[in-house]
Amino acid sequence: MELEREVHMEKYGFFDAIVNNGTPDRVYCSDDVNNIFNGMLSDGVFRMYENALNVAVADGLSINVETGKALVKGHWYINTTVLNLPITTAHATLPRISSIVLRYSRLDRVVKIVTIDGIPSAAPLAPDLTKNNDIYELRLYDVYIEAGATSLSDTNITDSRTYAKGIVDTPTINYRRYDTVQTGYASGQSYFEIPASYNFTPATILQVYSNGLLCQQTDYTIQVNEVQGTYIIVFNVARELNTQLSFIMIN
Repeated sequence: MELEREVHMEKYGFFDAIVNNGTPDRVYCSDDVNNIFNGMLSDGVFRMYENALNVAVADGLSINVETGKALVKGHWYINTTVLNLPITTAHATLPRISSIVLRYSRLDRVVKIVTIDGIPSAAPLAPDLTKNNDIYELRLYDVYIEAGATSLSDTNITDSRTYAKGIVDTPTINYRRYDTVQTGYASGQSYFEIPASYNFTPATILQVYSNGLLCQQTDYTIQVNEVQGTYIIVFNVARELNTQLSFIMIN
């Protein structure tokens, strides 16, 4: 049965319907629910939820998107597992910028993370986003694809995320979490590099956890990899095989 919705100048929600002769006197649609966020939260990624949709390079031309939550056009989006995104094959002679975006589609009735490609050029630009009533895109990352590339590095990725903000004006806090497991050295490993995509700097507040226990700042030092432009956490005592490590970063 198709239900007709009355048009009112004043709107409110929500109340249980009373059914008279098979017709409910209260009918709501998805917009009525999603519009609750209007004026309360802006579109963007939730900083403090899981891993805030951080990314890392994967095999070949692909990117892994970590867990996180976002809001676009009043519609929430949650990624609960690592999502692998293939990147379009590189142009043979010209570089290109591809963007990882969060796309709301009213017609398809989905919110998904997808990639869109810019035009190969000697001076490539990031692709334009679609922003209309049917499709609305939020840029998350820009990925520079070198001519003929078959793989990516962290330096190819530019963080372009915007973050959801509430009606209360709160200080901007950039929270990141990098998890890894010591699987490379049976005799122990002391050096652990933080990928460049996490934007670690000397001003970053860092908390290090080893098997769930908070490490003291005297348990490690921070060194710079001048070649890669990244930072390395060096433990005073090597971490045993299968040690689980978490690096919490706040700016």
